Amino acid sequence: IAPKTAAQRERLLDALTQLADTDPLLRCEVDSITHEIILSFLGRVQLEVVSALLSEKYKLETVVKEPTVIYMERPLKAASHTIHIEVPPNPFWASIGLSVTPLPLGSGVQYESRVSLGYLNQSFQNAVRDGIRYGLEQGLFGWNVTDCKICFEYGLYYSPVSTPADFRSLAPIVLEQALKES
Repeated sequence: IAPKTAAQRERLLDALTQLADTDPLLRCEVDSITHEIILSFLGRVQLEVVSALLSEKYKLETVVKEPTVIYMERPLKAASHTIHIEVPPNPFWASIGLSVTPLPLGSGVQYESRVSLGYLNQSFQNAVRDGIRYGLEQGLFGWNVTDCKICFEYGLYYSPVSTPADFRSLAPIVLEQALKES
């Protein structure tokens, strides 16, 4: 969705944020690459209602592209994968082991770390979670992954050469392999 005039972009974003706050089935985001405003909704009737509200309540005229179906990826079975430090082709100073477990339809994504904060400090743990979040957005086929539990099972670092960036970069690669197995 886009405003008819570029000057109304901020007003449109504010209006869509307000509408999304009142409707749990409506989601609004800005694409980080194209900067397009993207609406996620359930059906053409909801789109017509949103368009009418934007016009009547917020006095905004919009242009809506043809809707497309949003696909989601779901794992079919439990799987795990580990990539070890200094084992080619791993170029990072990190080892990560992840497990993926399917959850019932509509469960969303759950995350758990079984790696002790006493062993792997918070900045490394946060980096793993960031990398997993990125990997879940990409999925295997370019769609978000949902309805699964991701568990950080194993981590290893070398002091002082390992950095959080090593873990952030390796996590989506490990996740991709676990998803392929699941």
